[in-house]
This record gives sequence, structure tokens and C-alpha cells, in this order.
Amino acid sequence: MDDKDTESGILDLRNRTGRVDSIEVTVNEILGAEGKKMDSKRALSLRGELAFAEGHTFCRLTAYEARALSEWASLPGPRGLTEEMELDLRLAVHYLKHAGPRKVRPKSDEPQVLIFTDGACEDSTSTGGLLLAPGMQPEFFGCVMRAGYLEA
Repeated sequence: MDDKDTESGILDLRNRTGRVDSIEVTVNEILGAEGKKMDSKRALSLRGELAFAEGHTFCRLTAYEARALSEWASLPGPRGLTEEMELDLRLAVHYLKHAGPRKVRPKSDEPQVLIFTDGACEDSTSTGGLLLAPGMQPEFFGCVMRAGYLEA
């Protein structure tokens, strides 16, 4: 966030450092693999990463690539990339690397209370949140969820 934008109440929402680079590494691994093969699981994973990364930018250009990856994932097993899919993956990385941040503006001039939440399911499941209110110290929490809470 720029200090100037924070003072005006405008937030710049952008990808964390390394997110787009990580997507680029994945795409380069796929394109560098023997036979340039990609299976349905990797296609769906990459589709999710593209959609999430694009949500933090001003661009709305990877929808075509996301749709193509969903279609790719509808067939089982790894298969060689078409020239079109290879171009789609390269373009998606290009778009994300050059997209500007999304600007979030308040709906009114009243002081805003901001609440950010996030969760992750990697080695463990965790959640966290941050509360920013005018005139208050930031408040936050984070925790790892016990497995017993996650079972349906």
C-alpha cells in the first residue's frame, strides 16, 4: 500500500511477493517437461492459482486461460500440450506480471473499519484475521485448526 493512498482511504490490492513468480515457475516446469505434458490435477491447481492471483490485480484477462485449464482437466491422465495451451499459459503469466494492483475505494467518506481474513490448507489448516479501525491499534488473530474440528 502507498501511504498517499492509505491517507485517502484507497487500498492497493496486489499479489504478495513471489506469488506470480511461483506461477511462472510452475508454467515453466510444464513447458520444460519432456513432451510438455500436463495432467488434470495440475491443470486444476494452476487454474486456481491463476484465478486467485488475478483477483488481486486490475486485469481481467486470464478468464480464457482458466476456462481452457478447466476443459483440460475434464479429461484424465497427462497429455502433451497443444500450441494453443502453451500460448495460453505464457499469456496468463505475462498478464499477471504486468497487471496493476486493484484499487479498493471506500463507498463513503466516513472512517472505514477494515477486516481481513484468510485461511490455508497446506500441511495443516489455519485461519487468521486483522482488524484495522481508525484511532485504534490494529488487532489480529491466527490459529491452527485441530483436526477434530475439520471432520464432517
